[in-house]
Amino acid sequence: MRITNTNNELARQIASSKMSSIKINSSEIKSIPAAAGETDLLKSITILPGIKPGVDGSSGFYVRGGNIDQNLILLDGVPIYNPYHMWGYLSSFNADAINSVTVTKGAFPARYGGRLSSVIDIAMKEGNNQKWTGDFTVGLLSAKASVSGPIIKDKSSIMFTARRTYADLILVPINNKNNSKKGYSYKEGYNFTDLNLKTNYKVSGTDRLFFSGFLSRDKYYYKTAEDQEFNNTAVLGETQRAQGWGNIIATLRWNHIFKNKMFVNTTAYFSSYKYYTTELTKRTSSNPDEVEEKENSIEYLSNISDVALKQDYQFFPADNHNLQFGASCIFHKFKPGINSFFSKTNSETITNKTGNSEIFSTDISIYFEDDWSISELLRINGGIHLSSFFVQNKSYFSAEPRINARLLINDKTSIKAGFAVMTQYMHLLTQSGITQSSDLWVPVTKKIKPQKSQQFSLGFSTALSKMYLFEMEGYFKHMNHVIEYKDGASFLLDATGWEEKITAGAGKAYGAELFFRKTRGKFTGFAGYTLSWAFRQFNEINNGGIFPFRYDRRHDISLVGKYRINKKWTISSAWIFYTGNAVTVPTSSYITPIYKNSGVQDNRQFPSPNLGYSTPTGNGIVTNATERNNYRLPNYHRLDLTATYRKIRKWGEWELTFGATNVYNKMNPSFYYSTDEFNSETGELETNYYQRTLFPIMPTISYRIKF
Repeated sequence: MRITNTNNELARQIASSKMSSIKINSSEIKSIPAAAGETDLLKSITILPGIKPGVDGSSGFYVRGGNIDQNLILLDGVPIYNPYHMWGYLSSFNADAINSVTVTKGAFPARYGGRLSSVIDIAMKEGNNQKWTGDFTVGLLSAKASVSGPIIKDKSSIMFTARRTYADLILVPINNKNNSKKGYSYKEGYNFTDLNLKTNYKVSGTDRLFFSGFLSRDKYYYKTAEDQEFNNTAVLGETQRAQGWGNIIATLRWNHIFKNKMFVNTTAYFSSYKYYTTELTKRTSSNPDEVEEKENSIEYLSNISDVALKQDYQFFPADNHNLQFGASCIFHKFKPGINSFFSKTNSETITNKTGNSEIFSTDISIYFEDDWSISELLRINGGIHLSSFFVQNKSYFSAEPRINARLLINDKTSIKAGFAVMTQYMHLLTQSGITQSSDLWVPVTKKIKPQKSQQFSLGFSTALSKMYLFEMEGYFKHMNHVIEYKDGASFLLDATGWEEKITAGAGKAYGAELFFRKTRGKFTGFAGYTLSWAFRQFNEINNGGIFPFRYDRRHDISLVGKYRINKKWTISSAWIFYTGNAVTVPTSSYITPIYKNSGVQDNRQFPSPNLGYSTPTGNGIVTNATERNNYRLPNYHRLDLTATYRKIRKWGEWELTFGATNVYNKMNPSFYYSTDEFNSETGELETNYYQRTLFPIMPTISYRIKF
């Protein structure tokens, strides 16, 4: 039995041994409706089956019941630790710099390692080695530009992209002016920038060099100053706050071909992620009798950086074998979090620095993988990933077998099965209600063991015609040594080591995913549905009982379509629905007697793990929750629409795109806050909850020129 058209994309997918994997090219990414005119790669993949976004205004995504740190995000083979702008609203990846992205959710090939839940493998575009081209886009949030062309025609090329928001240049000055007044000045702003660079040089017919770089920066700033007089006392005051995060990577790769049977990629790279937050207050009061000065500052800093060298070989010993093998060595440097405090008055000065010292570690791995066509019906991809991690005079070793099998039923249908063992040597400490930009990457240590997972997958694929593909897949995943903060713990302004604030436990997830895709014709798109369950269990949380994971969403539906009306007009739409998150809500609370006459007692937000299990709030109220994640938020759904008008000219083309995000203005909850009031008449404490929505209906507009 033979596949009738191996050049057809759907036929190749049916014949492939890969499962739990979806490849999206740049044109498909751009066809999904953009938020505020910004085409976004990572937001696009969260509408695929089995991949769940966080709440609006939060970053990260969750794959098959895993945490956000269990996703390996690679840009030209280099890991990125926080690929987000605007506290998670946008990704740091400029779509104009991306060629394609391959998403693997389970049954991982042996060449991948280091994470439990998914691999997002992003390939950057290469420069045009024949002529110079350019692309410029202006949207509601930012402007971006890209250029590509030959350095030496047919031998060397370059591609460069840049993007920056201009909200701080236009909107922020208006806001600052409205909030400033005589004797008081106000300044607040935010900006982000990202840059991509890729060059290549053809050394010979068998050798080629590549260099790529990526930089992203986010900065929030807030400053107030006052110069006033009260009762013959002159007051000078100043408050400054800042928050920032960013990535920088640099990659050098050498590709060499051996007699058309084997080629090797040798790669050296540097990758770094840094987060900081600072706050400074100054106040001087002076009158004829005395001058009083006060100054306080607080600073928090976290950083992770990698230096790595790796080699990857691909060898074709026969027509039915495709061998891949290689090795890598990564040197990690962690700064898990440094808190600095400074206080100065007329009489004394206090300085203090707490946190965790630098941690150095080495990650070494080798792998072997064979894609073997045993017969026309049966094809197997099998291999093993061997890894080791050295930290604090402690050594960890792991053997991770991987296998995928494909059985052809006929030339249009195949059944696939897969099994993978994964090991992860680093953790991301995160708390509900805090965005990823303020999270903390830490390695395994003598006390904290590596995370482990075992995942089974079974499914089938069928091509209904040359343009329709239907896939169904079921999975079961078990995880060990996943970590979570203990109740009430936080990494900010706390001298306690992070190892003392967390607890380790287990998790499991299982479900089924349906995916229907149309790839040709005037109308293209896909429909996805996921039915899933995800749970956690920790000895020190929830009295040791099992409880639903925060992103245990029973139902997840996505409908995405693109209709080309004619050569000029195209309409795109996306509708998503998913079950509300599981959150912890107190089932009872009481107020201590000393506070009973003080009225409104507390303002707090949830979802938060710190609301339950007899937790004091700090304002005289103690809350109790019988179980962790005992309540479901309302279901989430939203419709996005865009229309694009395209005009071709002699010099190139231009596009005008407009539409709306959340067209029917569904007020989906991003978070809730509560107020507690003591009713003196009834003698009871009354709690009221209020919903906050970050993203109601929003217009989308952008203008693009391409030449």
